[in-house]
Amino acid sequence: MSINYIALAQMVLFILCVSNTKAQEISTDKSGIETTTYDKIVSYYDPFTDHLAIEAHEVVLVELNKSITLKMSPLFNGSQECYQWECESYTVVIASEDTSIVEFLDLTEVVYSQKKFPVLFSNERDQLTVFILSENHKFKNDLEDITSTKIAVEFNFNQLDKLIESESTRIRINGTVISFGEKVKSIFFDIRKILTERRSQYKSEPKEEEGENLSPPYELKWEGNIQRDPLVQPLPQNTANTEGVISVRFQVKPDGSVGMIIPLKKMNEELEKEVQRTLRSWKFSKLPSGTPQQAQWGTITFRFVF
Repeated sequence: MSINYIALAQMVLFILCVSNTKAQEISTDKSGIETTTYDKIVSYYDPFTDHLAIEAHEVVLVELNKSITLKMSPLFNGSQECYQWECESYTVVIASEDTSIVEFLDLTEVVYSQKKFPVLFSNERDQLTVFILSENHKFKNDLEDITSTKIAVEFNFNQLDKLIESESTRIRINGTVISFGEKVKSIFFDIRKILTERRSQYKSEPKEEEGENLSPPYELKWEGNIQRDPLVQPLPQNTANTEGVISVRFQVKPDGSVGMIIPLKKMNEELEKEVQRTLRSWKFSKLPSGTPQQAQWGTITFRFVF
């Protein structure tokens, strides 16, 4: 009997990914902060403010040159109960034990403001925001004790996808090129997976308050054989306080963002606007690299009931 080693390797990788994101320990301190420890990642959640932070247990060491080794810490800061990618912040905090990273990169002019520097995601050009942090990860607004200062490189939702998918990602800061390697990508992959799982758990247990309707269910159908999974999917609210069915045909671009929206079944103008407004903030899975990068169409139907 022949063995499909590729399939076996993929199965092992899948098992490892699942095990890496399985919570090993959950604790709550006296202030109510919930700490969840995973294999390589730890999350901190404040249910009073809905602030969620996720980071790795250990820093990633990157040798910049023979005399300087950088310490990189991939971080997530945002909300658990928010499905908009605008309320997410992905950051790589960079420090050095060998010298002041601010002095080495000549970043004294950035102390009082954030500044953008060019980045290459493989061969795709973009810009990343860089700012200076103190030891406790707060914004630093003076030059005192810059030997203990760190810098932070910030990625938005789309830029993080580019980092994970690109073969190489390099930022140039005042003439010095810094590369983000596979370890940084791997940590961000785990962070994104944990974030998706936490939000799925939150969404699967909606809290119904008195006098408040639950979000309506929906039916999604795709045109063609490729199915796109919704990653960010806030549901429209019954703003008209009425029953109805709204169907729209919508376009999903290769990067997962929503394009054109065409109404199909109209019943209430206010609900139709609410469906279109909410659907524009949805985010779907990207098309695989081996698939023709063309926009797809689907139909979604929302049923509003009391």
